[in-house]
Amino acid sequence: MTQAKLNRMIARILAAGLCLAIVLLLVGVILDLAGRAPSAGESASLEDMTQALAAFEPAGFYYLGLLVLLATPVAGVAALAVGFARGRWWVFCSVSLFVLARTGAECVSGSAGLGAIESRAMTIFLLIVALAVILAGCELFCNGVEWFGRKLNLGEGAVGSVLAAVGTALPETIIPLIAILVQGATRATRSAWEP
Repeated sequence: MTQAKLNRMIARILAAGLCLAIVLLLVGVILDLAGRAPSAGESASLEDMTQALAAFEPAGFYYLGLLVLLATPVAGVAALAVGFARGRWWVFCSVSLFVLARTGAECVSGSAGLGAIESRAMTIFLLIVALAVILAGCELFCNGVEWFGRKLNLGEGAVGSVLAAVGTALPETIIPLIAILVQGATRATRSAWEP
């Protein structure tokens, strides 16, 4: 499997998961606004979620939408592991499998559970808006990186591995530099380590 095919497959998985999560959350918001009563003792168990879905309650769609949203990157990492294994990129495959194992351990231990949702309609609305902004930003960033790569006559591999990597690492690089320039090296370093 080539890098370009793997990138397209991951992009499709992430876009499909995001779209499905948005649709499920929107159904929950519509049901909530239509006056469907939430279930009495809302919790995040799978049994309660399936009962709420069967009763066509908003909470079931909220929980399922959030579950799909949380599971989408996991599905992307699983697809990466398979793609890396098929391409015989064993180091990357091992890292992907480690991420999957760590995520599975967190889910089993209960650290990644869903909490109660307060002010559900507003929370879900803001989540959908934030997801739309992120999706639009990602699209603009990818198009900009591709355009810049074409202007520099770079191949797809160089654009993806160099320009995209530099672009995504810039915030983590610029923030400490700004802190050092504004506050001075000693003060910025000291404030970074103070609680």
